[in-house]
Amino acid sequence: MPLTFRRLQTSGTDLQQEYHLRDTILRIPLGLVFHLTPEQIRHEESDFHFGLFDSDNLCACVIATPYGPGQYKIRQMAVREDLQQQGLGRQLMLQTEQALRDAGANELTLHARDIATGFYEKLGYLAVGDWFTEVGIPHLKMRKALTD
Repeated sequence: MPLTFRRLQTSGTDLQQEYHLRDTILRIPLGLVFHLTPEQIRHEESDFHFGLFDSDNLCACVIATPYGPGQYKIRQMAVREDLQQQGLGRQLMLQTEQALRDAGANELTLHARDIATGFYEKLGYLAVGDWFTEVGIPHLKMRKALTD
């Protein structure tokens, strides 16, 4: 299926689809409830929100939060459950990395859930530090230098 990569609009349908996907894939399975508030929307306005779309339907999403010159934290990556294990996560990450590189990024970090560390290692991310617990599950901080 041909998918379109693009930066999401931080309002309207894009935002609603993104929050729904993040909630369904990342929070509900952990028993967490997310309430979308105007404060949450404002907090994420300066972030880069990217997605893969089938027509107007969001299939996968990820957020990149700037935290220093050329540095971004990747977070909240989610792929629709019925589309997992089909390469969408890899496609989304590679296109996100290129978009961030084009925007001047030179380093990405992320907190990988224990079940996702192998995925990120295959994309060139390296573990930094020890395991820690976040949202009740083991995570590992990972980093990748972006080069041309």
